[in-house]
Amino acid sequence: MSASPSPAVILLEGYLNQRGGESLRRQVQQLLQQHPVSLALDFSGTKLVNSIGVSFLLEIIDAARRDNTEIEFLHVAPDITDLFNLLGITSKVKLRE
Repeated sequence: MSASPSPAVILLEGYLNQRGGESLRRQVQQLLQQHPVSLALDFSGTKLVNSIGVSFLLEIIDAARRDNTEIEFLHVAPDITDLFNLLGITSKVKLRE
């Protein structure tokens, strides 16, 4: 049995808002052109996500699904995890430490 390829990882830094979301969307679009098997968004550098940031994340989740790319979120702060649970995002992606 062969090991699964490592996911492409994007490190998020700062506040995920309009500017951060647009930058993240560009990075994800570039990666999805390579058709990775999986993609991980590392939230270790992010402590705040606003509603615009959430809308970018939902757009990214949908784009990954259309590309048949598995997506997961890494190192999400507890407050952001609570927000993602409330909004149903955790039903669409895996959260891992």
